[in-house]
Amino acid sequence: MTLAINVGTGAILKKAGTAVGQVTKIEISGYQASEIKIDNLGSTTLDTRPGLVDAGSIKASIQFDPANQASLNASLVAGTIETWLVQFPDTASTTFACSGWIKSLSVSGLEVDQVIMAELEIKLTGAWTIA
Repeated sequence: MTLAINVGTGAILKKAGTAVGQVTKIEISGYQASEIKIDNLGSTTLDTRPGLVDAGSIKASIQFDPANQASLNASLVAGTIETWLVQFPDTASTTFACSGWIKSLSVSGLEVDQVIMAELEIKLTGAWTIA
């Protein structure tokens, strides 16, 4: 059986349907369930059950662009929950769609022989879909 091998080149991050330009890296953390401890003083082992599920986050590295930065900063300051989409560069045009708000936005690389970069973290809300 031959497995498909996909590379990240060509992936696109979109905010409310508009591509965020000059993205160099995208990471999707995925779902994570909280842990409820249900052991007691009579327990002989630690016992847990799954709790609520956290939808995770998207982190992106972006080459600094004033127009991108202004749009992202405005969304962060307003606390806007927006539709986000990651379009994969595979032959099936896989998409990861979700809602979320910008949790952090920072700038680095203001030094000799460095590309100025922006680091973006989007906190996801609710369920996401992969199609």
